[in-house]
Amino acid sequence: MEERERVFRQFSPLTCQVFSYILKHKPVSRANIGHGLFKTAMSVKRAVECLEEAGLVAECGIGQSTGGRKPILYTVNSSRYYLGAVNISTTYCEVAVMNLCMEILMLKDFPLNSQSVPDKAMDRVAELFYQILKGLNLEKRQILGVGVSVFSSLNRESGKMIRTIISYLNGSWVDYPIVRELEQRLGLPIETEKGTNAAAMLEYEYGKARDSERMLYILCAMNIRSAVVMKGELQSIAPYYEDAFGHMTINYDGEPCQCGKYGCVDCYTTIPAIMEQFRMGIKKGRNSILAEQVDGPEFSFYDICRASEEGDVLSCEVLTSAASMLGLALSNYIDLFCPDMVILSGLLVKESSLYFRVAVDTAKQKSSYGVGRERIRFERRGSFPHSITSGAGAILLERLMGKS
Repeated sequence: MEERERVFRQFSPLTCQVFSYILKHKPVSRANIGHGLFKTAMSVKRAVECLEEAGLVAECGIGQSTGGRKPILYTVNSSRYYLGAVNISTTYCEVAVMNLCMEILMLKDFPLNSQSVPDKAMDRVAELFYQILKGLNLEKRQILGVGVSVFSSLNRESGKMIRTIISYLNGSWVDYPIVRELEQRLGLPIETEKGTNAAAMLEYEYGKARDSERMLYILCAMNIRSAVVMKGELQSIAPYYEDAFGHMTINYDGEPCQCGKYGCVDCYTTIPAIMEQFRMGIKKGRNSILAEQVDGPEFSFYDICRASEEGDVLSCEVLTSAASMLGLALSNYIDLFCPDMVILSGLLVKESSLYFRVAVDTAKQKSSYGVGRERIRFERRGSFPHSITSGAGAILLERLMGKS
């Protein structure tokens, strides 16, 4: 067994708990670890010594005295071992290497489309991964494994993709053994997870939701995707598909959806839906500062967001309508799962404060939960710039520690 494969397997569950606590609360003293985990000083001392010997944690300074000797502070050693991370999204793929502090050290990407076949995509992933190792002057033995986030169609038991991504990737991805193929190309342990699940767990364990008990994570971009975390556990509401939220029927007599149903959330709330509604407005003779460029090759969703900030009426109306429909759907989820935190993430939320604000206001108005004693925190975006990619690395680390 190689050194990297023994790193966490050699430890007791308590030692892994201590490592996780240090990662989340660094810098931290042994006394605070003991208080936080309700463990004895001696058991924490032994665990920290094991982690130090393995090169996973290190002393990083002296804390404030509470009446006795000043405590030694500990942090995660970010220069001994590393994590690989791959995010296979709807229109692009990101490849990265992270340290154990959840920081991306280098990231490379390439586009995906309906012509992209999986074997060539995996070849490109391997090529970029080795470029990153060379660029960071790292050896493969320092990489503990590679976490892989995929969009929607994943069966973790078989390690295969199990359906096409609607309109984005072609049918050759169905039943593609992604775990086996990446293991052959990279020669490293592979762990897979649905992309939004990975981002949600990253945020729950290391980001804005660290103090949350029940969190909803909604990603708003080319499609609407969701994840639910309760008391540290991912809820597999849709065991294989993460876009079930986006295909909730919200208007039974509404627009046809790519999934074959009518009136799905995706029909009204996504980037493609917003673009289509804006173009329809222009065709109907509505005024807009973007009217002359709407049919140009460079016209994009970003233009609509910028125009709304300048007070363009049509842009504001289209974004408001989309966000209102999202808020209505979100209120249903809130009533079902009673979260204490909702994180809205993705390109739509990043680029449009109006979209975020209207969605949240609508959800609050339509939900019957959270209007009394309960309070829900709504967050615009998470703590990490490449949340799904970083989440893939986080999922890998969690599983190495035997936590998920």
